[in-house]
Amino acid sequence: MEKVYTTLRQMVETHVGRQMKTPRDFSFLTLRIWETLHVQISPTTMKRFWGYLPSELTQNPRMYTLDILAKFVGYRGWNDFQKYIAQDDGMVDSCFVEDKVLYTRTLKEGTHLRLAWMPNRRVIVELKGQDLFAVVESENSKLSVGDTFICPSFVQGEPLFLHCLVHEGGRPVDYVCGKGGGVRYEILCPV
Repeated sequence: MEKVYTTLRQMVETHVGRQMKTPRDFSFLTLRIWETLHVQISPTTMKRFWGYLPSELTQNPRMYTLDILAKFVGYRGWNDFQKYIAQDDGMVDSCFVEDKVLYTRTLKEGTHLRLAWMPNRRVIVELKGQDLFAVVESENSKLSVGDTFICPSFVQGEPLFLHCLVHEGGRPVDYVCGKGGGVRYEILCPV
């Protein structure tokens, strides 16, 4: 389990852009968690999880702590993190994905999807028809409102390939989202 915890620590550090080495780093992390999730967690709890405190004060992390950190890096929670990232010691080279695939052809025109990937990218897209999507909201992403792309399917927790992305009126290019940790999708409008 320690290897899974190490993976989570590394993802959190990547997400905030700094390693947790000093008390100031842990205070910074708890502030970022508050700003992102509106959940308070103490710097001492984070110090325990990172092993910053003497070993007699270190304990196994509570599920609540693991759940918050997993949400902070873009997952629904600890179970989701374990299922998609931590399986088989963190690396799966190949697997069947049939239970995680959302095919665009099963959606109605006008359906909105929320897409999220690390470290804190969030985009809402609208199906325009024939696998064509338009970005309607974008937060911390290189994608801009009004961009369009073709995407025949979305695979939960895997990188997302956008074909013929027209970014800010430029020429069509291919683009990949979530190369490191995959993309989470959520249907916002009924199909």
